Amino acid sequence: MKRLISILLACAFSLPASAAVQAWLDHNQVDVGDSVQLTLQRDGRGGQPDLAPLQKDFDVLGTSSGSSIQIVNGQMSSQVQVVVTLSPKHAGRLQIPPLDWSGEQSPSLTLVVGGSASGSSGGQAGGQASGSASGTSGIHNSHVFLDDTLDQHQPYVQGAAVLTVKLFADQPLYQASLDLEASADVLVQQIGKDQQTTETRNGRNYQVIARSYLLFPQRSGALSLPGPVMDAQIAAQNGNPFGGMPSIGSFFGNGALSGMFNSTKPIRIHGDTIQLDVRPRPASWTAKNWLPAQQLSLDETWQPDPSSIHAGEPLTRHLRLNVAGLAGTQLPDLSTLMSLPDGLKAYPDQPKLNTALNDGKLVGSREQDIALIASRPGHYQLPALKLAWWDTQSDSERVASLPARTLDVLPAAGSAAQ
Repeated sequence: MKRLISILLACAFSLPASAAVQAWLDHNQVDVGDSVQLTLQRDGRGGQPDLAPLQKDFDVLGTSSGSSIQIVNGQMSSQVQVVVTLSPKHAGRLQIPPLDWSGEQSPSLTLVVGGSASGSSGGQAGGQASGSASGTSGIHNSHVFLDDTLDQHQPYVQGAAVLTVKLFADQPLYQASLDLEASADVLVQQIGKDQQTTETRNGRNYQVIARSYLLFPQRSGALSLPGPVMDAQIAAQNGNPFGGMPSIGSFFGNGALSGMFNSTKPIRIHGDTIQLDVRPRPASWTAKNWLPAQQLSLDETWQPDPSSIHAGEPLTRHLRLNVAGLAGTQLPDLSTLMSLPDGLKAYPDQPKLNTALNDGKLVGSREQDIALIASRPGHYQLPALKLAWWDTQSDSERVASLPARTLDVLPAAGSAAQ
């Protein structure tokens, strides 16, 4: 949004030549995930600074600009100012590189991310942060941070892995959101509802929000997926303005009302990059459906009693497939595996799919009713129904099966005995 600080009084005066770009930070040192404001200022009008070099180490959360014009002794001068809100992507001693603005270069600045200090006031153009760099791996914001757990690092291709992400906060969050972006190599699906708990770490009491995702690797080999990202607003003043832990209503957008009465600033927290070493299908696998699972069971029921069925009447075969380690959407249509003799037709109903977490373990199921109708009476032999699957615990192929069944179909009701 552009703001006109002072009104243009006359247009006939000429502007002086452009001066160098000034730049300064509102803080020289911040916590991981905290935001900082970079101010760029130059004489003259027109153009916008090139912010692309910032993307290496920073997320650009927003920009605003304004201009001012002054007339002194008949001479007119103008200044343009751009304020950029930045969120560091990692800890360490980060450099804000020179930025080009209409052919002029801003000075390089240093920002220390992490450490015990909460941040000191920034200086004017060209000022450098004081103190030694304290950015090391494992440093995170002590007030708000993410923690994630992967149930397996070596899933099979087109299998499934469960990622649990926990958000820890000991201060109110407003308009918070948590996202995990999919990639061409790894599909992502959120599963279940967020779980809310409390936890104490290093003497601090935290409100904890846990969310689970399913990861579906689409190819084998070493894969990387950018970690989860949490965006929120926090109180601009130091400390918790309400005291104690945040209420549950403060998370994920429900704390907007209380946030209206306080000055807030944005915060962005990056989770660790997710590393997967995806195993390929075994070379020996030749079955139609690829099912890498920890456990699998297949069962059936019939309705009505198959021993008293008549021609033209439907006989319903209810099939249920239960799997540990796969989602319900990954399970095959069992009606396509059935072989039927001549004179017997199948009419499958819409399946019921279910995916859930049981004590943190992924379980999926597929239930389906298949109506069988004989066009004429007779003796029908249904072959055994077999489903091959790969046991990921023993790394071996296994087969689940339903036994062959004989159906003696009687003449249609009311017809002459054959």
